[in-house]
Amino acid sequence: MKKPRANHCLCGIVVILGCISATAFADWVKPTSDSSPVPDVDKDVLDRTCWLATAANMLGAAGYGTEDTAQDRAETIYDQLRVNYPPVE
Repeated sequence: MKKPRANHCLCGIVVILGCISATAFADWVKPTSDSSPVPDVDKDVLDRTCWLATAANMLGAAGYGTEDTAQDRAETIYDQLRVNYPPVE
């Protein structure tokens, strides 16, 4: 008497669903407001301004500022934030 193949079928379904769900979320990245690459402001790690750079990157990507690209906007915003919130030495 043969065993039912329900376990094999169930395993196959689980594998297929896992592959489908993994590919559905793998390549999604929200574009910037002008479809330019996501900005990454250059910062000095030693002066503890990572939070300023993060804020500038998010604001530049969202479209704040007057420059043409998200990177240029983020760099300008970062420079303005450094003036208003200087790093603690």
